[in-house]
Amino acid sequence: MSEPLISVIVPVYNKELYVEECIKSILNQSFNDFEIICVDDHSPDRCGEILKRLADEDSRIYIITNEVNKGAGISRNIGLQRALGKYVLFLDADDFCETGFMETAYRCCEMRQLDILIYDYWTYDNNSGEKVKRHMPMVFQQILGSKEIFSDEDKHKFSFQICTSSSWIKMYNRQFIVENHITFQDISSANDVFFNQLAGMCAKRIGYSNCCWMNYRFGTTEQITSAVAAEHALNDVKAGIALKNEMMKRGLYEIYRRSFHTWIYTAIASDMVSMDPNTWETDYLQIKKGIKTIIGNCQDSFLASYFDYWYKDLMNLTSYDEMISESISNEYLYIFKYEKEKIMKIKKYADKLDYKIVLWGYGKNGRKFYQACEKCDFSIDCIVDKSFSDGHVLSPDVLRDEKCIILVTSAPLAADILNQTRKLSEDSKVVDIQSYLSYGIEFQKCIF
Repeated sequence: MSEPLISVIVPVYNKELYVEECIKSILNQSFNDFEIICVDDHSPDRCGEILKRLADEDSRIYIITNEVNKGAGISRNIGLQRALGKYVLFLDADDFCETGFMETAYRCCEMRQLDILIYDYWTYDNNSGEKVKRHMPMVFQQILGSKEIFSDEDKHKFSFQICTSSSWIKMYNRQFIVENHITFQDISSANDVFFNQLAGMCAKRIGYSNCCWMNYRFGTTEQITSAVAAEHALNDVKAGIALKNEMMKRGLYEIYRRSFHTWIYTAIASDMVSMDPNTWETDYLQIKKGIKTIIGNCQDSFLASYFDYWYKDLMNLTSYDEMISESISNEYLYIFKYEKEKIMKIKKYADKLDYKIVLWGYGKNGRKFYQACEKCDFSIDCIVDKSFSDGHVLSPDVLRDEKCIILVTSAPLAADILNQTRKLSEDSKVVDIQSYLSYGIEFQKCIF
């Protein structure tokens, strides 16, 4: 039997309700030349039984059983050592893929001779069944344009913003991974950060497809606890230190420093505000020490200057209450204070067109941005959101035939919101606030 063209690696632990749907979504592909390597990570539920039944029905499924629980990172490494395919995919056992995905992705990689193909995905709410498209920020789609791959210059500036840390939204050339000695980190969470970001830096040919091929399931467990949040922040720190050491070793650190610092600091700071107040002091000291090791002197360390001020304040906290205070937890207040000319550019643009200013999205980022607007006398004419419609937040239907400047605070949602906006009002403009303010990209390039 010839070697398969694609190896699909699935670490499996405590996913008995979802693993069969995951595996069958692979088996039902129009593309047939693949192997599925399931690594049963000593799962205590019925996962092993389900995998055995599926493997008995289809010879393309190969099962590896860990004698003890080793974690998702090590399980992926074990699967990668066994893989034979020219290309490799990593799926989580509770996710599932769209029919036709593998055939199109394979052809795209072959045609462009890619080291990595990045593609878009759906978020799938396990409770409601609602699916939402998540795209690469439009500014990066625009930068790529009609080119087959990202240029070195663009990759050097924005690698950590282009290459997200998730392994399940990429197809990799296996030889590229092996030759560059890229492996997953042995930590309890964020174990794919090291693998994906190092791969992104080492890759010579990174391509992108704006197809939503993967379904990321959420809502299967209780909300993240404060103890888990602290652990995740500490794991982000471990991933950041490991990445910095490897970047220094490979001569990549100075090339990618600002993109790296912007990304890792935001991730850690976001985790910190959910930490347990009872263990805050001990956790904070560990995290602070780790961030200092990664970033050091913050001068000229970030893609946007307000990070310097936010970083200094977060590194000099004296209490848990100070950490969760609005000024520390809401980075937009730093933007309004230290990047005011950027905020005023949005207002002048809207005033010149005589358009309403609308905030689309009232999730975590949207709420914080609106709070900052209220504190700083920046007038938002209305807020719209499909998920939070009430007396304060309106349905997007109110935008029909209106002329609006629509602000989007989450870059991955901008493309989908633009598509929805076009159906309501051809004259409205969408501004990717995150790319403009946080990534430091020119304002005109963030208007769509």
